[in-house]
Amino acid sequence: MSSTISSGSSGSFFGLGPFQKHVTIVACCILLLVVVVIGYFMREDSLNSAWPPSVANCPDYWEDTDGTGAKCVNTHDIGSYFDENEHKIKSIPVFNTKKKSKYCEIKRWMDNVHLTWDGITDVDPCSDAFKKQAVADKTW
Repeated sequence: MSSTISSGSSGSFFGLGPFQKHVTIVACCILLLVVVVIGYFMREDSLNSAWPPSVANCPDYWEDTDGTGAKCVNTHDIGSYFDENEHKIKSIPVFNTKKKSKYCEIKRWMDNVHLTWDGITDVDPCSDAFKKQAVADKTW
């Protein structure tokens, strides 16, 4: 009698019968395939997209007071932009961030005053590769 009780559980996969075992294995294979396909498409999408997706109108931590980038105000007193009398200036010249052809000029200016601007100072907008990509994207 003890041999019939133990024979029912031997060879089972976590106590599952043959049908349930096959369904579980097939479901795991399908899940693995779906995860791999989703990962592939996410990777491809991230390789083909620029970061950041858009460039702010003003440098990091500065406020765009009118919403167009025409007046950027240094509310946190960062950077080292001084006027001719050595007074720290609270606003910067107007830069057109819509055209990537201006990014090299902006980066040089930002480097001189020790400021950062995501999408401009964290890339090399003066390089030929940047220009080639911008021309291809029709943003030059």
